[in-house]
Amino acid sequence: MDQSVFAAKVCRLLRPRLRSPQGFAFACPMEYAEDPDAISISIQVDQSTCEVDVRKDFRKFNRLPAESQEQFLQQVAERAAAVFAQTCGVELPAARPAKRTKLKRVARTADPRQRLIRKFEREMERDEPVVVPLAEYFDGNNDPESIPPNNFKGLPLKLFKQVLKRIASRDDVQAVLVVINECPYEDEEGWPTSDTVIVLTSASQDQVAKWTAKLQPDGLFAGWPGTMDAPEGRKPASAPKPKRGMQAYYLTWD
Repeated sequence: MDQSVFAAKVCRLLRPRLRSPQGFAFACPMEYAEDPDAISISIQVDQSTCEVDVRKDFRKFNRLPAESQEQFLQQVAERAAAVFAQTCGVELPAARPAKRTKLKRVARTADPRQRLIRKFEREMERDEPVVVPLAEYFDGNNDPESIPPNNFKGLPLKLFKQVLKRIASRDDVQAVLVVINECPYEDEEGWPTSDTVIVLTSASQDQVAKWTAKLQPDGLFAGWPGTMDAPEGRKPASAPKPKRGMQAYYLTWD
């Protein structure tokens, strides 16, 4: 595992600890061009900001046996939370249990939201974008802040459903896929969020741009999307194989 993947996993474990009265809290990895070996976690809750160096943690992590790595990641996240709280004088909620049960399969009785969350937890182990079919993502989804999560343009969720379903029904479209980028725990509120949608189609990029103009994407690109955990240009394992003549395009919202 490289250091950017390590830091991203620590951030995912850390984010549920960050509760903000004003609704602004995040944790993200930081890398530095002048020092490629440096890696830290940037934490912000409202107006309080702190960077926690995790370079030594990353080195120790790579020396641990596989069965001990998950617990160590949780310990690193708790240390980062403690450093932030002490440095900024911010009180954070109590920690969650260090061990979460891995779900080998999705229960058929689970509701649509549970199925998405459990699928995300399984698929994220591959360190690549987690992709789900359009119908699966919108099944039961009434969260206006789910797509895109930073909906500064105020576009209604209903519009995303209508436009994307219309595109998916076209004869020249193989599939419309949603990339999940953030996911709550099952006992938390909110729907898994997405800022990226993939269209597999035989149409041109200009045509895709016309189809999606009402959604006001901030970017439209040919190929497969990447994350800091996986390079661009590689088809995610959870995405279908494009049929002959089909090309992947992806839309993003900042």
